[in-house]
Amino acid sequence: MKPEAERTTEPEGTPAVPGTWLDLLATTRKAKLFSAEWRIVAVVLASPRPVTAARIAQRLRLAPTHARRTVRTLVAWGILQRTPEGVAFQPDPAHWGSPTQSP
Repeated sequence: MKPEAERTTEPEGTPAVPGTWLDLLATTRKAKLFSAEWRIVAVVLASPRPVTAARIAQRLRLAPTHARRTVRTLVAWGILQRTPEGVAFQPDPAHWGSPTQSP
């Protein structure tokens, strides 16, 4: 068994997710996430690189149309951001919120 200091909980190559991001997402009043949205955010956070909606659908066994629609919603809420390679987590909570809210 590895000594306590050498143990890791993340597989090699998986980025560590700051707990503050998850706490902010869970407690913010700007955005209320539902099950599919949480699952998609988890896949994006667990990926070391941006991920496509098609890959998200495949990983979560969702209909591609449902995955794309949910990703569009998360982008509109400012939780995810589009990149040329797919979508990535947008960690600044100042950008999170309903697209109809004014800053």
